[in-house]
Amino acid sequence: VHSAVTRIAETMLGAGFVMGGLSAHTITAGAPPQGVHVDYPYSVMSEPFPDTPMQLQAIWALDAFTEENGATRVLPHSQKTRRRPDRQEFYEKSVPVLCPAGSLILSHGGLWHDSATNRSQTDRVAILGNYTPFWVKSVEGFPDTIKSPDFQPTPAQRKLLGYDTRDA
Repeated sequence: VHSAVTRIAETMLGAGFVMGGLSAHTITAGAPPQGVHVDYPYSVMSEPFPDTPMQLQAIWALDAFTEENGATRVLPHSQKTRRRPDRQEFYEKSVPVLCPAGSLILSHGGLWHDSATNRSQTDRVAILGNYTPFWVKSVEGFPDTIKSPDFQPTPAQRKLLGYDTRDA
C-alpha cells in the first residue's frame, strides 16, 4: 500500500486496481537470463494487446542491480508495440536498469524485459508486486490464498487484495 505506488497504479490502471501478485525473486549467482518476456496478463493475451494498461510491475531492489549481478534489461517503449517480444530486436537494443539497493522500479507489464546473466558470486534479490484492474484474475489467487484468522487487513489492504471488488 506504498502511497507512491498506489498513486501511480491508480493513474495507470484506474481506481479499481488490485494487487495481482506478490513474490520474492532471486537471480542466483551464475544464473543465465530468464528469457525476454512480458508479464501477466499480457503473457496469456492475443495480439495486439489493448491500448489500456493492464498491469503495473513494482520491483523493490533489495540488492543493487548491476551489470555484474544480472540487472534487469528492458527495451524502452516496447510496451507501445502491443505485442510479444522480438528476441533479436530485444537483445540488440535493450538496456540494463542499474540502481542501488532500496530502489523502486516501476514498469508497464507489456514492457519487454529479461534478467541478464548473474556473473557475480552472490545472489540478487528483489520483491515483485504487480497491480492490475480488479477484473483481471489474480495469478496469486488473492484474496482466496489469505485465509489466516489472524490476518485482519486494514481498509487499504482489503481494497488492494480485492476483498471489496471480487467474490471473497
